[in-house]
Amino acid sequence: MNDVAVGRLDNHPIVISASDDTTLRIWDLTSVRSPLGRMRRLLRLRDSSSWVHAAHAGRVTSVALGELAATQIVASGGEDQAIQLRRLSDAEFPLLCNMTLDAAVTALALVSSGVLIAGTTQGLVVLELHATGTHPRISARSRTRLGL
Repeated sequence: MNDVAVGRLDNHPIVISASDDTTLRIWDLTSVRSPLGRMRRLLRLRDSSSWVHAAHAGRVTSVALGELAATQIVASGGEDQAIQLRRLSDAEFPLLCNMTLDAAVTALALVSSGVLIAGTTQGLVVLELHATGTHPRISARSRTRLGL
């Protein structure tokens, strides 16, 4: 496990983890029996694998949760230099946007004003996000890079 983000899904406290095996996992915090106890999966929506989502072509190094245009989103970044944005509140966990940067992503933060900040091996990238169309799709409107 490389990174975690804490949030809520259908009024359940959850953790989303980023892993070496290219996946994001969604965990239900209410099933934790003790601080060191084992977390159980929350999403058993359509099949037993719906709580694990193959996300990247390499290690997933970072994950962040936030909201944009009343849509709960998950941002993930990895060694494949990609940032993916997915809708959390949907059983299919659909991909809303996939962006490729020029360096591996090492950290992510979603700011409530629609700003995604990505730490990369080459510096900091600030992305302004917006939702378009009747089915929310998220895209980067502008990109600012701050070098190391």
